[in-house]
Amino acid sequence: MSAEKEILIISERIPELTLGQIVANTNLEMNEAEIAIQNLVTKGFASETIDTTGQKIYTFKNEAFRILEKNREIKAIGKTILTIIIIAIIYFLMKKCENG
Repeated sequence: MSAEKEILIISERIPELTLGQIVANTNLEMNEAEIAIQNLVTKGFASETIDTTGQKIYTFKNEAFRILEKNREIKAIGKTILTIIIIAIIYFLMKKCENG
């Protein structure tokens, strides 16, 4: 499971997390969690704010995990369609070669 996915799964239960909470609730090391959380912020799945004590708080959008999964499903469907097209082309070429 990717680091981003682990974080998004937890964010379904707890929409506001600190880096320490992320590390405590996942199998991620601190550096892995930092990289993954920055990727999620860059992608717009989370926002970063700083509380009054100076601690970073990451707030996740409710649909972030579902959006990520839907994107993966769409990519998988696209790959399947492409594979079917390639097989059809190969089949057509083989039939054409058989007929001369």
